[in-house]
Amino acid sequence: VLIIHIAVIPSFHRRMVTGSEGMIGTTGKVVEPLKPHGTIIVKGEHWKAKSNNGDIEADKEVEIIGIDGLTLTVKQKASD
Repeated sequence: VLIIHIAVIPSFHRRMVTGSEGMIGTTGKVVEPLKPHGTIIVKGEHWKAKSNNGDIEADKEVEIIGIDGLTLTVKQKASD
């Protein structure tokens, strides 16, 4: 019982990392400028994307905030 508690119970509290839920919060890089639609690269894959807050130039970092079908909704990542 102790082994099950240590090995299994924590898995119930992990964040979903697959599907659309796993994409939210992930960062990517703009390949084709978002005016407001364009293309970004996320984990080595090209995705169609749209900006939620104006145009974003190429080579800028973006954060995924939503998904609509196969189009990602992104915002420009705040510079530190």
